Formats: sequence, structure tokens, C-alpha cells
Amino acid sequence: MSINRKKTICILRNRWHFGAQILTIPALFYIKKNSAIKNPIEISIISKQDTNWFYSQFNWIDNFFIQGGFFSDLKLIYKSEKLVSFQPSSYRYLFLSLLARIDENFGFSKKRFLNRLWKKSIEFNPSVYRGLHYLQLASVEDGIDNTELMNHLRLPFIEVASTSDLIINFCNQDDTLNVCIMPGGGAGEFKKWGVKNFFESAKLLAFSKNKSVVLHWLVGPDEIEEKKAIDLLVNNSTLINEKLSVTSFLYTDLKIKDIAALVSQVDITIANDCGPAHIAQCMQQGFIGIFDQTKPEWFLVHTASKCVVPNKENSDEKYPILSISPTEVNKAILSII
Repeated sequence: MSINRKKTICILRNRWHFGAQILTIPALFYIKKNSAIKNPIEISIISKQDTNWFYSQFNWIDNFFIQGGFFSDLKLIYKSEKLVSFQPSSYRYLFLSLLARIDENFGFSKKRFLNRLWKKSIEFNPSVYRGLHYLQLASVEDGIDNTELMNHLRLPFIEVASTSDLIINFCNQDDTLNVCIMPGGGAGEFKKWGVKNFFESAKLLAFSKNKSVVLHWLVGPDEIEEKKAIDLLVNNSTLINEKLSVTSFLYTDLKIKDIAALVSQVDITIANDCGPAHIAQCMQQGFIGIFDQTKPEWFLVHTASKCVVPNKENSDEKYPILSISPTEVNKAILSII
């Protein structure tokens, strides 16, 4: 006997960035898993960008479609029972959902007079961490508070981490700290603090905690210069003194499940404002974000997170992020571990 699964369509933002995709996952997971408690659903995604390479890593996402023309999209969503749009500014799919006579349509609203056209909507707030904001929309009819939603941010990454078979050069000795470093920044050099600075902060951490440090460097395919600099550090322990050292290991082009597994096992993650950093943030492990400026929509505040930004008065004119000192970052680390 076949099971009749309700069809749910989710509309993604028109952004190709890795981080933008990661931040949709908790909300999509919530829709899929919580709806399944009542009735099994088929969840489909519509994206303007060809990002199926990303979403195909999650076996609970049933279909991926690339946005087409107005009428082809109308045909695509026709006979769906529910549509959730994560687009904060576009009302294209609001009107398409009305034409398709979809029973339940959820979305953000910036124009109050359009609120009544959504069955459920919340006002878009650019000051809320984007992954949490998507969850607020996905759960709008369930009456869940932010404390519980913070737990839902973790769940898909905890699940996928359990499927990883990544070999991690992890040191579990009491006199050693394991630190994940994410030095990338796909949007440009203005987001990058630099391999040298990360390494200097690790040496300060070793001194401060009187423990050796193992650095787990994570880079993507675009971090070519960072990879070259890290290659010089890999497999060569830098002695701080007779007892303390800093050792580096490099991980490249990891899948989501492997990044989640790595983040879940280290003592803290230190990262630029980059895509993979959102996995660490959503999992709410120890996290230090080194950002070029304050960005509440991209930084999740919780008890084990700190964001370090440049002092405007002392900022480097070209790349202000470079004015942040390893001492400042070490102070932030010590406030967490």
C-alpha cells in the first residue's frame, strides 16, 4: 500500500553563496521532520541557482528544481499543499501560490498590506541570525520559542555528522587543545584575517592555557593561497617551549557531514565570516567569529560564541579586519574555554 505524501514546496533565496545554503538546512529539516509526525511529506526545493550539488547531500530532500519562467513555475507548484518562501523581498511566489490555490502559504513580509495574502507570515528582520529567522518562519504556526528553536538549529548537522567516516587527526590528551580554523572568505580579501594571524593566536593560546594545540585547518577549493601557507605548517610541529607545541593538519573540500563531524569534536572553532563557519555556529560548539564588521544576520549569539571586529579608530584603511590583533582573539578564546 503506497503512502500519500503531502507535497511541500520551499523557495530559496536568490543567492549562490555556500553559507546562504547552509542556513536554510535547519528550517528545511524542521519542515520535513515535524510535518512527518502528522503526515509524511514530499519536500521540494526551487532555487534560482544550480545548487543541487549542495542539497543532494541530504537524503531527506526529495526534489530540487531550478527556477524557470512564471508559467513553468506555476505548473511546478500546482497541486502542492504547502509553500514556504524564504525570500525576504520577492513576492513572486506569493502570487504564484494564490494562482495555484495552495492551501498553506508562508513567507516573510516587508509590506504590511500584503500580510493578509499569506496564510502565515512574519515581518522580515535583518538583525536576526538568518538561520534562526528561517526557523521562525518554518515554525510560525507551532508556537515554538527561540530557546527551542536554538536546539533545532543543531539537529540536521548532528544527524549528518553521525554518518561521517572522516579520519580526524584528533588528540584527546588532557594537555592538548584541538582547534578548528576556517581561514576562508569567499566574498573577498576584506573578510580574511590571514593564516599567519590564526597561527599566532594559536601560539598565544598554548601559552595561556599551558597546553599544546592541534590546529585542524579547513579550506575550500577557492582558498588557494591559504592552502599554500598551511602546507608549510602541516606535519611540522612548532615548538613553543620544551613542553608546548602547535601542530597543523589540513582538510580540503569536505562534505557537509565531514565538516559537521570535525566541528563536533574540537574544543573550539575560529573562523572568518565564511560559509562553513555557519555549521559550527548552528551546532553551537565553541565559536570565535573574526569579522570585518558587526553582522547580526550572520553571527549567532549564544553562551559559547564571541565575535571580534575591528576597532574603527585603529582599522587598516584597505582591510580593517587586519587591524585585529592575535591578542584580541586570544582574549575572546579564553572567555570560552
